[in-house]
Amino acid sequence: MDRPSSGERTGVRMTLKTLAALVGFAAVRDAPAATVEGAVRLAAIDRARFEITHVLPSRDIRANPSGAEQIFPSALAEVIRARAGVQP
Repeated sequence: MDRPSSGERTGVRMTLKTLAALVGFAAVRDAPAATVEGAVRLAAIDRARFEITHVLPSRDIRANPSGAEQIFPSALAEVIRARAGVQP
């Protein structure tokens, strides 16, 4: 069985490198009157593009504050809740 050279990435390591996640807070405008604000999670794909993997509108965060931790890293959940207008 051939082993990869030291510079090659294999299996899980490649997946973790390829699927780096970013989190932000955005306002998405569907039409002039329809704007949705909320937390978004993006995946960096092959250093070429970003794809939105999750959108959690602020109204949903306010309705279920613990729901942010189901999608986003728990270390950021408090910041996401505060940005959505949830009182601590």
